[in-house]
Amino acid sequence: MNLRVTEMQIIGIPSAFGCIGKSKGVAKAPAAIAEHLRFILSQQNSSPLDYAEIPINHSNFAETTTSIEHVARTAERGSIFLGGDHSITYPLVKGIAKEHPSIALVVFDAHPDCVHTFSPPTQEDVIRVLVEEEVLVPQRIFLVGLRAIYPDEATFLTKKNIRCYTMDAIFDLGMQQVMDALTEQLLSFQTLYVSIDIDCLDPAFAPGVDYPEPGGLSSRELLYALHRLSALKSFSYIDVVEVNPEKDKGETAWVAAKLVTGIRRF
Repeated sequence: MNLRVTEMQIIGIPSAFGCIGKSKGVAKAPAAIAEHLRFILSQQNSSPLDYAEIPINHSNFAETTTSIEHVARTAERGSIFLGGDHSITYPLVKGIAKEHPSIALVVFDAHPDCVHTFSPPTQEDVIRVLVEEEVLVPQRIFLVGLRAIYPDEATFLTKKNIRCYTMDAIFDLGMQQVMDALTEQLLSFQTLYVSIDIDCLDPAFAPGVDYPEPGGLSSRELLYALHRLSALKSFSYIDVVEVNPEKDKGETAWVAAKLVTGIRRF
């Protein structure tokens, strides 16, 4: 059964603080995705969207990060967070991990985001900082859809033994087998946080991103993966990040909205 979007709060985080030398268009994404969600709900004759945005202090990155972490600590199970750039995943996971120590993180991304060790992290550093600040041990992190990895990132992933399902592996094994393996590995965790960097999709399906990488997932494959993960009892929180409405004519925000409505009921 598909999720009734009105049964949980959807929280917008219009932050582009973590962007590195790119446009700040991702800050427009939460409102754009929410607008598509409202349209979908109107077609279903559903009640209005339960949507709120976190205020962003555009002059203070650290303060914004702290505010996001506070919201995460008090967010109810089932909350959906709409970014914004991928750096918002850091305070969200950090806040939730303080309340739910037995948490696993599954990230769909074309990139492993292990470039630097900035604090707060940028969109390129989220996974590395979560590990190096010991917010999560590497055994609780699973990366899916990788296909653009710097040599230093590959070394870090290998050294930390972070489990990765690259696009090459997905092509060789098939999405169903990959999801069979991933879901089995997640059974021991009580809380599951899923982060979707929309550039995990092939640009043919999601052109509105700052870092397009050919050879990615199809929208159907990602919907299937999300359907499998949201069927797990531990599935608790999700974010969708890196949609940039300035890069297309609304196609990618529409895909993001369809992903949200494709989640199984919490």
